[in-house]
Amino acid sequence: PPNLDWGSQPDLLSDVRIGFDARILGEAASPFRLGLGGQLFVSSGNTAEYDTDGNFHAIGRLLVAGDAGRFTYAGLTGLHVRSANDPSTPGSPQGSELLLGLAVGAKFAAGGPRGDVLVVGPELSGASALRSLFGNDAAALEGLLSCRLEGWTVDDRPFRVKLGVGAGLIPRFGAPDWRAVFAVELFGHSVP
Repeated sequence: PPNLDWGSQPDLLSDVRIGFDARILGEAASPFRLGLGGQLFVSSGNTAEYDTDGNFHAIGRLLVAGDAGRFTYAGLTGLHVRSANDPSTPGSPQGSELLLGLAVGAKFAAGGPRGDVLVVGPELSGASALRSLFGNDAAALEGLLSCRLEGWTVDDRPFRVKLGVGAGLIPRFGAPDWRAVFAVELFGHSVP
């Protein structure tokens, strides 16, 4: 394996997140679902490497999603509450942030005995510091084109595999020059 110099890779390990998402309205594949979510960030990164501000902070989110025929969508709005108003990185926005996100996709049959589905579409996500809401250098927006396979394991457990690539559309602080995403989700129970 390659020899990793952890000191020169500040983004490999950061704060630990503990969170939940819960559906409060709508059924699993209904045209409209409403949910709530939250995350608590426990400071575990290195302040000298700028991957933490050394404080606890939290995110509260309102989530919407739905399925209509071959199309699916999801959105969120949330608040990232930070206890420190001083930025952890010089030049970064200060204080708490408003979070926004939207994703749409088209579903395609991918075979499999239980009807695996391939979902392809764009995603947008952004944030703005509340102290200067949508002001100059206080808001960031990024876009991602993603492909997600939703299927079933041989023992009837649902899984998802996601691959996406994108870039900062409004290249302010927090938006990447480019980003590649790979995710695997495995579920411990069967879904009827």
